[in-house]
Amino acid sequence: MFRQEGNLWAGKLDRDEEEEETEAAGAADEASALAPPPLRAGGNTGPKGVIEDYKQDRILKQLENEEKRRQLVEEAKRLTISGKPTTVTKLDHRDEEEEGEDEEAFMKEYREKRLREMKKEKAKKEKPLFGSVITVGRADFVNAVEKAGASTFVVVHLFSEEVEACLRVNRILVDVASQNETVKVCVGLAVAIKPKLDRDLLPAFLVYQGGDLLNSGFAIEHELGQSFGYDELCEYLRELGVADIT
Repeated sequence: MFRQEGNLWAGKLDRDEEEEETEAAGAADEASALAPPPLRAGGNTGPKGVIEDYKQDRILKQLENEEKRRQLVEEAKRLTISGKPTTVTKLDHRDEEEEGEDEEAFMKEYREKRLREMKKEKAKKEKPLFGSVITVGRADFVNAVEKAGASTFVVVHLFSEEVEACLRVNRILVDVASQNETVKVCVGLAVAIKPKLDRDLLPAFLVYQGGDLLNSGFAIEHELGQSFGYDELCEYLRELGVADIT
């Protein structure tokens, strides 16, 4: 009889150990599932890599928000016990709204950037490439505009060496031309190309496509300010209709 009871107790101990091991394994799996995926050293590259990095950042932020929520709940319990009002629900909703707005803004910016890059790559295959600023005078101005190609945008900056804003534009256009090779960027002295143009209207831009004048802009520093840079000038040229500027 003692021997049978001993066997029964041994069997019970074995079952208890198996149950404890099963519970431990389940807890480990749960912890592993909650853990964020490891980030690759140096970050991810390419469209898929960028989105993957963003997803990983989002997971980390969700974990942080969950920890904040847990703390708020604990604080709410403490305040409820003491009889003070709490705003946990309002704070939770605000965190969720801010997270949604951040995600939407990120994806919108990413889509716009990818669209500009795709247009730029497509244009490179279909249009002649330039890549540098071309200085033109009265004699070669017409050829520079009309012989650029039917779909090529030609940007002409009329400047004066005595106007500081014109000199700033010329410096920036060096980068604009190198970064937007399908756009033909030209500069010329206003007194040579348009002698009757008032100096107060400088810096001035003329935008052509297929030999036709699409748009023009004058005294651009009044619109862009005195300290405009590459991004501001590119945005201004896009507003004038130069769609290939990125």
